[in-house]
Amino acid sequence: PAFGPPCGEPHLDSEGEPFKTYLYHCFHDHVGCLLSRADLREQFRRFRSEACRPAPFTMKGIQDGELVRILQGHDGRPFMEIGEGLEGSPEEFRLLWSLNVDGFQVEGANIHGVSRSATIVTMACLSADGDSRFGTDIVYLSSVIPGEPGVKYLHHYLRPLVDQLLESWQRGVCYTYADAGLKAPSVSPVSWTENTLHCRSAIAAMVTDSPAGRALMGFPPIRSHHFCFIHDNPNLRFLGDTDFEEWI
Repeated sequence: PAFGPPCGEPHLDSEGEPFKTYLYHCFHDHVGCLLSRADLREQFRRFRSEACRPAPFTMKGIQDGELVRILQGHDGRPFMEIGEGLEGSPEEFRLLWSLNVDGFQVEGANIHGVSRSATIVTMACLSADGDSRFGTDIVYLSSVIPGEPGVKYLHHYLRPLVDQLLESWQRGVCYTYADAGLKAPSVSPVSWTENTLHCRSAIAAMVTDSPAGRALMGFPPIRSHHFCFIHDNPNLRFLGDTDFEEWI
């Protein structure tokens, strides 16, 4: 959604401390950690190679589905297809991810109800093999949001992640080798060398429960009187209205 003008509210209290601390794990840094592993780079190459072939009759994995073949890239071509690069250009990786947003009770629930809740934002790299994509060393933990923010606040928490995903999808991120692995990522033009990798990422799926999914898409909560996002009169008294021709 479009953000309005600054509200002018202070971010710090009288002692100079922030009212609320929000920790975010840089997405580009996490991708760099994955690319530093030779076994994962081989898995990413194999996934893209299989995804660029004609869809097989029997689907054995995500790479065999139609979605990975029609997902659009920054240039209007299928995302998994890499065009002819310039001579000497670095190897380019294309990674697909699934986004997960879910709330949970940090301290459990008791007879008085939920005591404290939080919302977790994670992403699984679908380009990795099988169940390994859900391993703790591969899953990307973006952030843990205090409480369960609704539509009004959730998009502000997700803004750093969305901005970096947009950078990765549109321009890509360059990683250069250092003696002990990969140097810090760069989204600016760099001098291509034989020790440079280029990577683009895209969200292929969103995995959430109904409340989190509606908040992500900007829809009101399930219990809201405005239950339908396309109905002209989304009031509860129209809940049983099946005359779809009158919905818009």
